[in-house]
Amino acid sequence: MKSDDSEASKSEEEKEEINEEEEEEEEQEKDEEPNQEENQEENQEEKEEEQKEEELKEEELKEEEQKEEEQKEEVEAEEESDHVNVKEFDNQNSFIISLQLIKTFDNMHQGDPETTITDFLKNVGLPMHFNSEDHLALYLYFHKMCIPFYQLLEDIKSEDVSDIVLNSLKESYYLLADSESKHYNYTDIAKKSFLNLRISEEDTNISKVPIVLQNEISKKSSDLQIKKLILDLGFKSNGRLDVYVKIHIIKAIIIYLNDEDILPYIQIFQQMEDDLIKLYHNSVREKLNQKKYEEYVDIFTNLEMRDKWKEHLIHCRKLIGMFQNVNDYESLDILERLLIQLLGHFEKDVRNNAVKMLNMIYDQTTWQEKSAFPIQNTQIKLMNEQLTLELNIQLEDYGEKNIVLIISAPSENKNVNYPCMTFLKCENEEEGNNLVKLIFPLGTLSKCGYYDWYLVRFSKGRFTNIKIINDKKELIEAKGRIIALNKDIKEISAHEVYCDLIGADIDKNQGRIVKRGSFQNLERKLDELYKRYINLVYIMGALERDNEIAYDEETAEAIDIGNDKASPMAVTSRSNISSLLGGEKSFISLINKAHKLSMKIVIDSLSRISSSRAHRKYRDILLRYLDTQGKMQICYGSDGKSVRYEDSAILNYRKKESWDLLISEILTLIGKYKIDGVHLDNCQAWPQIMEMDTAELYRIDIDGKPAYTPLEILNGEVVMPNVECGYWDTDNYETYANPLLIKLTRNVWNLYPSFIFIGECWLNEKFSQRHVSLTKSGIIPRLYTLPIILCEVLGKKIQRDGRIDSAPPTDITLIKDWYNENYKDLPEGALLMQSSSGQVWPYPALLFGRGNWSAVGLLFSLPDIPMTFMDEIDGEAYRVQITNVYESKENKQNDNQRFRQRSKSLLKLIESQEQEKREREQEGNRKPLSRSSSIVNFQDYIPQYNLNESIASIINLSGVAVNQTREIDNKQMNLVRSLGPDQGFDLTKIHFHYDHYRKLRTKHQCLRKGKIIYLKAMNNNGQTHPGVLAFARQTEEETGIFAINFRDQESNFLLDLKPLIGDDSNPDTICYIQNWECDDKGNYFFLRELTQGRMTRKIGPFQSVCFSFSVSNFSQDIYRKTMETSNSIMINELENRNDSSVDSFQSSIKLKEILNKKLPLEEFSKWISFICDILSRSKISFNDYIKKLDFVVRDEKSSNEFFSYCYRLANTKNNMMLSPQNLKIAQEAENIYNSNVIGPICFVTPELGRWSTVGGLGIMVDELSQGLASIGQEVIMISPYYNQNRKGQSGYLNNDPFNIHYIRNVGINLDNRYEFGVHYGTGNGGIKYYFLHNANIFPRPYPDFGPAMTVREIACFAKASLQLLCDLQTIPSIVLTNDWFTGLTPAYAKNGSFGDTFRGTTFMHICHNLEPTYEGRLYPSPQEGTLEGIYQFDPNWLIDFSWKQRVINPSRCAIMMSDQWATVSNSYRDDLRNSSPLNHFLNQKPRPFSYPNGIFKEKRLKQLNEKCGLSRPECKKYIQQKYFGYGDADYNVPIFSFVGRITQQKGVLLILDVVEEMIRITGGKINILVGGMGDRRDPYVGACIHRMYHLKGKYPYAFWADPNEFFTDGPKINKGSDFGLMPSLFEPGGIVQHEFFIAGTPVIAFRTGGLKDTVFEFRWDNNSGNGLTFDNYNGRDLVGAMRRAIDLFKNKEKYEICRKNAFNSAIDVADVSRAWCREFYRLKNKIYFNVKEVKNSAINNTSFNPEEARMNYLQGPHPDYQNRSNSQYMFSNNPNMDPNVANITFSYKFNNRNPKNVFISGSFDNWKEKHPLTYNQTMGKWACTLKLKKGKYLYKYIIDGNWEINPNELSERGNDGITNNVINV
Repeated sequence: MKSDDSEASKSEEEKEEINEEEEEEEEQEKDEEPNQEENQEENQEEKEEEQKEEELKEEELKEEEQKEEEQKEEVEAEEESDHVNVKEFDNQNSFIISLQLIKTFDNMHQGDPETTITDFLKNVGLPMHFNSEDHLALYLYFHKMCIPFYQLLEDIKSEDVSDIVLNSLKESYYLLADSESKHYNYTDIAKKSFLNLRISEEDTNISKVPIVLQNEISKKSSDLQIKKLILDLGFKSNGRLDVYVKIHIIKAIIIYLNDEDILPYIQIFQQMEDDLIKLYHNSVREKLNQKKYEEYVDIFTNLEMRDKWKEHLIHCRKLIGMFQNVNDYESLDILERLLIQLLGHFEKDVRNNAVKMLNMIYDQTTWQEKSAFPIQNTQIKLMNEQLTLELNIQLEDYGEKNIVLIISAPSENKNVNYPCMTFLKCENEEEGNNLVKLIFPLGTLSKCGYYDWYLVRFSKGRFTNIKIINDKKELIEAKGRIIALNKDIKEISAHEVYCDLIGADIDKNQGRIVKRGSFQNLERKLDELYKRYINLVYIMGALERDNEIAYDEETAEAIDIGNDKASPMAVTSRSNISSLLGGEKSFISLINKAHKLSMKIVIDSLSRISSSRAHRKYRDILLRYLDTQGKMQICYGSDGKSVRYEDSAILNYRKKESWDLLISEILTLIGKYKIDGVHLDNCQAWPQIMEMDTAELYRIDIDGKPAYTPLEILNGEVVMPNVECGYWDTDNYETYANPLLIKLTRNVWNLYPSFIFIGECWLNEKFSQRHVSLTKSGIIPRLYTLPIILCEVLGKKIQRDGRIDSAPPTDITLIKDWYNENYKDLPEGALLMQSSSGQVWPYPALLFGRGNWSAVGLLFSLPDIPMTFMDEIDGEAYRVQITNVYESKENKQNDNQRFRQRSKSLLKLIESQEQEKREREQEGNRKPLSRSSSIVNFQDYIPQYNLNESIASIINLSGVAVNQTREIDNKQMNLVRSLGPDQGFDLTKIHFHYDHYRKLRTKHQCLRKGKIIYLKAMNNNGQTHPGVLAFARQTEEETGIFAINFRDQESNFLLDLKPLIGDDSNPDTICYIQNWECDDKGNYFFLRELTQGRMTRKIGPFQSVCFSFSVSNFSQDIYRKTMETSNSIMINELENRNDSSVDSFQSSIKLKEILNKKLPLEEFSKWISFICDILSRSKISFNDYIKKLDFVVRDEKSSNEFFSYCYRLANTKNNMMLSPQNLKIAQEAENIYNSNVIGPICFVTPELGRWSTVGGLGIMVDELSQGLASIGQEVIMISPYYNQNRKGQSGYLNNDPFNIHYIRNVGINLDNRYEFGVHYGTGNGGIKYYFLHNANIFPRPYPDFGPAMTVREIACFAKASLQLLCDLQTIPSIVLTNDWFTGLTPAYAKNGSFGDTFRGTTFMHICHNLEPTYEGRLYPSPQEGTLEGIYQFDPNWLIDFSWKQRVINPSRCAIMMSDQWATVSNSYRDDLRNSSPLNHFLNQKPRPFSYPNGIFKEKRLKQLNEKCGLSRPECKKYIQQKYFGYGDADYNVPIFSFVGRITQQKGVLLILDVVEEMIRITGGKINILVGGMGDRRDPYVGACIHRMYHLKGKYPYAFWADPNEFFTDGPKINKGSDFGLMPSLFEPGGIVQHEFFIAGTPVIAFRTGGLKDTVFEFRWDNNSGNGLTFDNYNGRDLVGAMRRAIDLFKNKEKYEICRKNAFNSAIDVADVSRAWCREFYRLKNKIYFNVKEVKNSAINNTSFNPEEARMNYLQGPHPDYQNRSNSQYMFSNNPNMDPNVANITFSYKFNNRNPKNVFISGSFDNWKEKHPLTYNQTMGKWACTLKLKKGKYLYKYIIDGNWEINPNELSERGNDGITNNVINV
């Protein structure tokens, strides 16, 4: 079968394929005969030798064939055995069933011991005798298999038994699946019980049906017959074939009953039985032996059979499943040996297959045959965890509900070194959204190991695969793996020690080790380490190393000091403890002491061994290579890449012996010394399989024969050193687990179920992502990337050899990216171990400097397991090097003389050896060493730290210059001083820092087991702080928050907690925060205050802050304390932080609630009373406080609501019944209202609306003024009353609908006395219009005066406007001047002409057009000079005397003397600041304002309808008929129209330049219209007019223009055109585009000024954009835009979308006015609100009691809040609220689910609405609050579309049978 790895589950097609392949193999074997002639030589003697060899081989073959025939005969004998009556069988072939034994098995649970069965056998007994323990074991197994059939066997004689069978068969998979996955060692039970077995004589527990065991079933028998072969196979299968045994038992019952209704089931079961029998016979036929193994070796080394390798690999895969199902471990062992060899094969595809098949062998399943376990279905769990598997499948796959989960799990019995298989049924199911969720409780993970699962469907006797749906809604294979690790692994705080240096003395003056460290010294140190919260010690160098007889050159004496130069990684025996450090006795004592302290001890495990004097057991498995001279050499230790360890040698991991030896050595260490774990050195390269030296291995000797045998070739006896091959050079290492590590962990965990494996894993470009493979192989990877990342963050770069270079510091996000990258591809729940440094790098003190303090905080607060180094935690900077990482030079000083001297002194040494050994054991230390072997050496690191000196950071115990060693202490002290002990960076005290964080990790569960949630630390600008890393660690019980500063300066930061707590809408939720850095009592805060930016912290250089965070239970006292804290912080921020908002404070939240819910006026008055009471303790005014409320200042709706309350409350002050306190509150409301009302807004403008508009300026100010008046602002307009306007009209104010009339004169003095008539009228919402008349000064708009007269004109207008305001006694808050004509106005206001009258007035100059030709420049003659006599103020305000030519520039004066300037688009504002000649003055004004022009949308639409009176198609028809002479409309011809003044600015000539090109492109199918007038005196206009008449005459059907007529069809053109044309050379704002937009007409525009901000290219991909644009001002680009427009026009669907976009793009004057008004309020430092709306607002006024309000706010929420959770309470002090209405919170907490959305629906609104629940991350649950009246309600939750009840809440079942949750309010 596919799912349980049995041949019996193959589909029919697969079986046929297998048979065909087997036949082909047999034919090939017949056809293939060895060809001996090819290798014959001329030498006759060699031929005879070969002939003898062949004869020997033939004899061996005959013997093998004879054995095979004997085996076949035995099988045939078994098959031919006939049924014999039970009386003829002995009791080994018959069973008397004990029903009570079956029941006992059935009642046992997973945790029950096997002694339950043993006790049953001893106390109750069995109904029959047994000849052997094996017979009893088989009997016990049979009864366990009979559990599903207990009722059948008990009632087998009754009449209704067939009904029972039928009911069982309908859900047959329930008979096959166990609810418990308990497996028993029946053999072990039988051994313990056989001798003491009691024979029961009672008949009550015995089935009356005899059971006969045989291999052929006879239909004539009256007995219930069981095939012994099937029972035997099942007994040996470890649960894999249990399903077949159960099927066979039910089949036997059916045959026994002989009932016609159930007999049809036999055919299905017979097929399964036949499959199993066939499997067994095939396994016998295919059984492997030495001969077949050698054949495979020959095949896979024979290059001529290369094309057959794939075929043989496929056959090997089939053999694995076959041998596993029949437990043929001998064949599997041979196959494993072959596959380990193939793992190092030179053919990559062979290696790929070897990886798969080795995993299959070690898994004892073939579930990974086609693909590895999906990473999303792989989980890392801990022992003793309760595990429930939830799987989603498609509803259509659920079908007959015949789904079975197969579990392959470690056996609980130590004697069973293979997984056991269990078939589980679904315990619960949930349907919804076309999905079915299957729930399988798997119980407790009892031991470390691999718990594999496979979900299959059982139908018609077959298991078939199905798919499951993952979180991404993808269909994936329904299989997975759960890896259980040591239950305490997350509790670990690890520390690495180098035992040689524990208590060692080094004479630094002479460079010699006086005393070596020892196990005994380390044992003494354990108490100290324990007190420092270290609970795992990794002892590096604990294994036996090279203990050669050393020789002292000076004395010529041999001394037994051991090879001091040998690296602790140069291990001579991996199963023995170092005698150099004290030996076994001392080490066992160390282990015992550690275990008493609950500390774990981990030692090294290496894949390599010492290259000198290694133990003899390694001799035959060493790996070798040919050096450059062709000499065979051992391969030095290697990481498989470039690094060599010449003190060690690699073993040949193509040999199974190397794998087995490694495992047995680790098992020996565990069993003998009770170690808790191993540290796998360079685990990222295990197994180190080097590439074959194929040139050598396939070399032919001089005699023509191969130099190496096939076995030597496959073993890779000669390799290429440092050229990695094997597992890591396959395509499968990223998906499949490491076979060696899988075998290692499975073997160890079987005997020692809580053992720890830590795998050293270097991640770099050579070993990318290898930690993923280690994790999937049960290893905890130990990484070394953290120091590299920290160096980059701290502004350094560490090289592999330990050198430290300076570099720019990187952003703190690098740490987040690094952490996420580490876990990106890891299984769920994966664990990593992080180190603070590497073994060849300096200690953190030197590596990070001051940054070491922040590095410690990060190391211990990350979810990864921390590992520190010896001496690091005490502040040491210089470390002892423990191994030679790179190539070392060989010591060649070994001449004969030295060897002779050495031999003479050897005898003397041996005599004293025993005495010295005893002394060493007593002292625990080595005797002083001679200089020749103990020189201390520094490796040359040159780290770039504070001092630019060469700092040697690593001591090497192999010997160099003594003078370097003398400087160690000096360098250490210099480093200590350079870091700044007086500033808190004292290396001599850093151990307190380490201990503190280790203590925190030990004390707080969230640091060990909590998930990490990244938080955002923001600087004062609201941007992510580049140097402060913030995150939270969270479990269900606890949350810790951390912020770490990686910069060398103090930082203030705001902590955004929203990722942690989500959107908690309850403003009264209280949380408790306690600082973990000190033992303070903590403080209470309102959660909302923290979520909205109040988590402000100060953090010192390289410091960390950490604190707890939890939601508090409510009490009145807690609420009062929290409120006081909130108010104190708020006052502090108001007084000390100018840029701070106080929105999130509780007091402010209450105001927001009042405004949003529009609570009665009484609530608002209570709030004012409360706030005034708080502010009375500070220097902050009520108005200043309100300005800090962003939701009032920035949100117009809120500000309108707030000032509406103030306005109405202020009006109550005239109530004579008010008490003094109430009167004070009313006065506060009045003050705040009046403080934020601005006075009149005055426009001084040269043109205005319908009276004197020349261009866009007059339209803009007219519409803006009307918009301002519509929102309640007082507006004054001052403009000249020209003798004649642009239209040539005189007296145009007469009979005006605004009743504009003469009221008075106003006179001013300049160079003469000038009088002006003042005409006044009101309209447009109360706007006051003032027109100044003097026919000589203002003959017409912008007259062509000379410089002197123009200066006189603008000076008169400016001064007369201000004089008029004085005469009217109206002093505006804002004066808006417009363009150059009004530029002198602010100068007269500020030059003393009017004293201090306008001191409080803000002058803003609006630059409608500030191009050089529109600045109003005047060029007086030299005789005229500066014309200062006319304007009479400082000429520097008008003239830049640095210019060569004297220019009077009114715009210069306007910008210089105004308080602010503004313009009509953002882009134009930026252009002016960058390129205007006046940008020096423009940039002196901070925050210049800009906003696009707009139109009255409703008014314009009405105008379009009234003036046009036509639909859009009718307008187009009108245009084509009137202007292009069409008889009828052609709607397929696009119309392009320009409407506006004919000037160079508007780009009319550019249109005319492309007309003929567009006519040519379209074949004349185009209409281009230019509507507008021009002044012929302008040369540009003259050229345009000439071209217009030419084109109009030549192409009357395609082009129209008439520059001599005033164009009156503008609205029709806007509506009927298909595209508007606006190729303006510059356009500050523009209104024409909005006139086209409002008619739904897209615009083609040059990207400049305001056009760039309002016209956007239409995008076909996302349907955005409202027109077409071009970037380069030339005809080619305009043609390109028009061609794109034509393409768009042809696509009607896209064109209609663009039209809709255009219509929606039109900007309304109402929006423009509000934007300008808001800017005016900002300039006056006031809060903007809509005065008109505020005054018209109706709010009920009620009486109030300020004192009562204050007390209510201090006491907090309603008392019933304390009886409910924080998330249930919604704050309100409103006494008028309905007492029958309550705020009820519904919540749902999911422990093993992760829903996407949750709703609730119920009878509270007749099930009409689905109310959404939101996820509260702090509470860990979904919740929502509803207002419910008193009563009883039914409800249900809708979870991802499925209607469900909450099992943790009350429920009831209705009469309709439907169950709902219920609540009584």
